[in-house]
Amino acid sequence: MDNKGKWVVGFQGSLPGRSPLHADLMALKTCLHLAMEQGFTNLEVESDSTDVISCLENGNTSLNNIIHECRSLMNQMKVQTIQHNFREANKPAHKLAKNAIQESIGRDLAIMYYPPSFVTAVLSYDYEGPVYLVKNISKDACSKLASFGNKNVLCDISSFFNSQVADKHRVIEGT
Repeated sequence: MDNKGKWVVGFQGSLPGRSPLHADLMALKTCLHLAMEQGFTNLEVESDSTDVISCLENGNTSLNNIIHECRSLMNQMKVQTIQHNFREANKPAHKLAKNAIQESIGRDLAIMYYPPSFVTAVLSYDYEGPVYLVKNISKDACSKLASFGNKNVLCDISSFFNSQVADKHRVIEGT
């Protein structure tokens, strides 16, 4: 999706992976290749895996080949940031993955220039919908997610506290 919540291009299918982290890195590499083929540059990348972000920043000896490929693609395309986002905050990607599992889509990747019908409904809601506090996390986890660029953690906390202050303010004014 672009920064206005509009579908640009997507893919769906199975990727080989020796572990969940390896599969997530393979998905990132595939996404970056697809973006490069489309001529995209100056991207902001989001991942629901803090492990992927950590690997890109710090390396991982058993996965250095794919990490190097991802870093190289990111440099070529001038990726501005890679940041964490909760899976729940990207419903279109979650629906695509869930559908691929349910439909037992094979190893071939399907590139989609238009959103499938089962994703269309969540596209605008995903972009324009209200932000809800969806996780109870510790202060340390919140700080770690914020360090990975998760803006939702900070938005959720500030909107929660702002609503609490606003509610108290209304009670005071109403008395």
